[in-house]
Amino acid sequence: RLKKMSYDPNLWNAVLAELRNDPTRVNEMNSKKISCQNNQSLRWYEKVYGNPSSGGYALFICLHGGGQGSASMNDGQWKDIIPFENGGFQNGTIAVACRGITNTWNLHFVNESYPAITRLIEDYIIFRGVDPNRVYIMGFSAGGDGTYALSERLPHLLAACSPQGGHPNGASTINLCNYPIYMA
Repeated sequence: RLKKMSYDPNLWNAVLAELRNDPTRVNEMNSKKISCQNNQSLRWYEKVYGNPSSGGYALFICLHGGGQGSASMNDGQWKDIIPFENGGFQNGTIAVACRGITNTWNLHFVNESYPAITRLIEDYIIFRGVDPNRVYIMGFSAGGDGTYALSERLPHLLAACSPQGGHPNGASTINLCNYPIYMA
């Protein structure tokens, strides 16, 4: 998780301006698609709840269930994940439903997933004013599996996680010793 540090706001604003003019990043946000290696891509849709707090929006990355099945089955699981989670989001939140990169059992944590989710978080900080200290990940079933795996590999980017109905699949908790986890 990123810690608040003192910084030169002029330098930070210059960096943000440069990144906001990067055509690749602009296209990612407009198309809601990040290209990955092996001709794969991370796609998503979002739902915004209210206005940001003074520190920016909280970002919830939501991972759908499914996995080992057809593309249409996994697409159906993906389209349903935000309505499934609808009741718990508060004002000042952006919920992002990520489509698994593949249709395999580990669709949320194939090798392409880690840099793609990192890029997604960066893009939301750059373009949408997300508070880097309030980025969370949650998932149901196969999405719970992905939540374990991504949390283990990206704890420096996440404030907490909630795997729901998933399996750790050997994910280590060493990186998560001071990390809030809600398992259901």
